[in-house]
Amino acid sequence: MGMAILASSGHLYAVEKEYQPFVERLRDDVKNRSWENMSTYISLPLSRKYPVPAIRSKAELKRRFDELFDAELTQIIVASDAEKDWSSMGWRGVMLHSGIVWLDYDGRLIAINHQSAAEKALRANLIRRDKEALHQSLRSYEDPIFAWQTTRFKIRLDDIGGDNYRYASWSNDKTHRDKPDLVLSNGVLRFDGSGGNHTYTFRAGTYAYILYVNHIGASETSEGELRVFKDGIEILHDAVVGGNE
Repeated sequence: MGMAILASSGHLYAVEKEYQPFVERLRDDVKNRSWENMSTYISLPLSRKYPVPAIRSKAELKRRFDELFDAELTQIIVASDAEKDWSSMGWRGVMLHSGIVWLDYDGRLIAINHQSAAEKALRANLIRRDKEALHQSLRSYEDPIFAWQTTRFKIRLDDIGGDNYRYASWSNDKTHRDKPDLVLSNGVLRFDGSGGNHTYTFRAGTYAYILYVNHIGASETSEGELRVFKDGIEILHDAVVGGNE
């Protein structure tokens, strides 16, 4: 899944004392660079901003630890006060400041919404390579959002600027270098509450293509799904089976 768990419309409450030891443990481990301790409670895979790959293993966490917890984020976490800087956000968990770091109520670290300089440089390089691997008609965009594979399609979503999103899809036997089978623009982004789940809706005549992005859900929940409606009646429901948001 994607890395962002947002808090724009939630209610902030001071962290209950029973959860403050989780904050203190994280603060101490980050200060002491105890990646191995943290590997026991970081929820893997830990998503990063597309197209930076998620951190999927203990070995990968060790290799990318300093890239993830750079000096800036380290200082923010270490200087944080469990009572003043961390907030409970209902069933979604506990967040630092406005959501730069999230813990769940079992103490697992579930999201980091911070990019180090090293990760920003990696992302810029990956975006350059991404554009080279795309069909030329899709190479103009402001920011890549995700690339998914469902049971039937390859789907790509890009921010093309001006609060405008572009949807492109291919049958699974094609690649992103091929001309897409379908391209739609003027996508509308809507958030489902404050947990981070959201949708992108595209319309073409009497058809509506809706991409559901699942940040919060049961462990068996797919990271996303495509639903297609004609005249308000669902005619296709396709779950994501691979990709990186």
